[in-house]
Amino acid sequence: MRELASKIIGLVLLFSVLGSLASAQSAVEKLVKSYSCSKANEIAVSDYFTNFKEQQKQIADEERKKRESQIAQFGRVKPKISGHCWSGCPIRLVKPFFPQEAKRQRIFGQIIIETIVDENGKVIFAHPQKANPFFSRVARQAACLSSYTPQFFEGKAVRFSWIIIYNFILE
Repeated sequence: MRELASKIIGLVLLFSVLGSLASAQSAVEKLVKSYSCSKANEIAVSDYFTNFKEQQKQIADEERKKRESQIAQFGRVKPKISGHCWSGCPIRLVKPFFPQEAKRQRIFGQIIIETIVDENGKVIFAHPQKANPFFSRVARQAACLSSYTPQFFEGKAVRFSWIIIYNFILE
């Protein structure tokens, strides 16, 4: 998701340097409209990208404080435990169907979907990153139907990004 947000911020900076901030904003609006899970979510997604840099700074500050606290308490930073998430865990990951045309042509592959999850755990934005056209639409639809536990920052539920990888395998 950082990659996508960086591209969007880069677009805004490039067009603003060239004197066309309106073009940058329309490019961002087009992206938001194309990949929002519903029309009602477009404002929330746009707000997420607008505040992305500030959110990343706050998260980095919080991580720094956490490291300093662990060093003070334990003399070192505690290792992260792989395979466990403390907040923002998937509750329901919807599995996409395998398109008949892809089966018929014996096409298989992997698709990476970047998502933005709102404060309630509902996916509001799904953007295919590494996408085969046969699988993009069904994978995006499945991602939009997935849900997560809310993620908290300083005691408040926040929007967050999550990567979903779907593997389409012929059986």
